[in-house]
Amino acid sequence: MDSASARHLTDHGSDAKRRVATFASDVPPSPSLGASHPGPSPVPGKESSPLVPATEGKSPALPSPPQPLSSGPRPNRRILLAAGSLAGLLAVGGGIWWQFFCGEPNRKDTNPKETETTRPEPWEQPAKEEPFTGVILNGGGSTFIHPLMARWAAVYKKARGVHIEYQAVGSGRGTEGVFNRVYLFGCSDAPLSNTQLARAKKAGNELIHVPLALGAVVPAYNLPGVSGRQLRFTGPILADIYLGKITHWNDPALKIANPGVKLPDLAITPAYRSDKSGTTFIWTDYLSRVDGEWKTRFGPTMQLKCPIGVPCKGSNPVSSEVRRTVGALGYVELCYALEMNLKYGQVKNREGKYVTPTLESVTAAAGALTDVPADLRLSLIDVAGESTYPIVGLTYALVPKNQTTNLSGRDLVAFLRWATHEGQAYAKELKYAPLPPELVQRIDTALADVKLAAK
Repeated sequence: MDSASARHLTDHGSDAKRRVATFASDVPPSPSLGASHPGPSPVPGKESSPLVPATEGKSPALPSPPQPLSSGPRPNRRILLAAGSLAGLLAVGGGIWWQFFCGEPNRKDTNPKETETTRPEPWEQPAKEEPFTGVILNGGGSTFIHPLMARWAAVYKKARGVHIEYQAVGSGRGTEGVFNRVYLFGCSDAPLSNTQLARAKKAGNELIHVPLALGAVVPAYNLPGVSGRQLRFTGPILADIYLGKITHWNDPALKIANPGVKLPDLAITPAYRSDKSGTTFIWTDYLSRVDGEWKTRFGPTMQLKCPIGVPCKGSNPVSSEVRRTVGALGYVELCYALEMNLKYGQVKNREGKYVTPTLESVTAAAGALTDVPADLRLSLIDVAGESTYPIVGLTYALVPKNQTTNLSGRDLVAFLRWATHEGQAYAKELKYAPLPPELVQRIDTALADVKLAAK
């Protein structure tokens, strides 16, 4: 079903500054003021004040007092000594001030934890991720299967060292991609027609269908004023909404299907896929089976051109349109509705029961399979059973049967075999239904017929 994502380095700055160790033996002693005027004793481990220049190896001496001139009065010696003492005190005090505010934070009142946590650690260049050199299997197509395919790709790469490069571009482009040999495999929620199969075979590119998983397409809506149970829909109601015949939420047909629910007089804004989509095929195949006018006007189709509504390219855009538009209605895969936290309704099945789309009701539809055709092209739309949800789709991998010239063909078959066996364990967590065991056996037979290159 279509992530859908995703999907997807900053510079850590310059190297952190290294701490410079300071040793007491490397620091010049503080200037001495003389024996008769003792000053503050030197502080061990402190750097010399930048305000007091010193000569290497000795403390700077006070300047000699000026000699009296023969013609003038003799200066007072006490005044000179006091001035010298004041200058020394100012110098030592300036040094202490500088060390306190600007020096290395090794004072006794420093919080050692704070110092350790605030000092930047040396930055190490992160190791560069080596480019992937293993086998790469490129595929594309269905958005329906995309969440599960992304999960498979992550697990398979770690376990087998093979990278699955999948592009969720829609079933139509996935089909064309495998026809034109752009993809090693294409995924589609719609089986190929007889005409398409003949076209591929004529071009020397005979294709087989490999079912991968089952899932539900649900009517998602945005109706904040309605609380309580899920809204109920019938096939004809959904068809009339997309035909433009039912335009408001309080239409009599919706009131009959939802007794006791106060529906607002609010316009319905239908959202639909405008690209070639397997999800659209599942939706329109269902409407064609339950509504005669829809079958006549549109029929099952991968590309829909509605007379009303908002066209969107992809399941994520449809989900986003429903989420942001009050009164909107759209059809999306169950996993997309859950991921976007959208409300979705029950749909009336052929037994007349309103069924909630769940893993169990989708599995019930798969259990209703009684006759699997040899080419594995089958439909799970509106099958029998009181507990079956009526709008269930199957995603296929379209694979060239002749892989003799493809060196990765053996890896492709191994991946598909893993996906339809061990890989089914990851289906439930993403709200897909696992393949029935009987269908898996038929898939094994089909994969065994693929022609591989000689070892």
